[in-house]
Amino acid sequence: MKDKTRQEAVSPVIGEALMIGLILLIIPFVSIAIMSELPGNRVPTVTILLDYDEPNLILYHKGGDYLVRDDITVIVRHLRGEEVYRDDGGDMTFVSDVSPDSRTFDLGDRYMIDTSSLTSPNEVRVVARNAVVFTGVIP
Repeated sequence: MKDKTRQEAVSPVIGEALMIGLILLIIPFVSIAIMSELPGNRVPTVTILLDYDEPNLILYHKGGDYLVRDDITVIVRHLRGEEVYRDDGGDMTFVSDVSPDSRTFDLGDRYMIDTSSLTSPNEVRVVARNAVVFTGVIP
């Protein structure tokens, strides 16, 4: 005669092992599905004030998100085409009263751009991370 209590004890252990194995298989699929639904990188929102004191173009950061200085490109359109400026120590100068060595363009900071070589500059675009974050017209 067989001992039924011993056979019945094996069944719950196998059942629990199968359930744990099934859970361990499902968790990666669920986490991948959730991670793929997360929103991507958003375009920064920034308020920039444009001032033109010939021949200097001044861009003031007045609010919103900070911008990483290495990601910033300023495009100035004029009568003969357009000129592209980057924060590399050329005609575009970064000025910060709070943190002059900062790697971000943040509230209160400004850029001064020497436009003396341009013929009648009339439009300015600030591009950060391949998105235009500001467009302004020079009066």
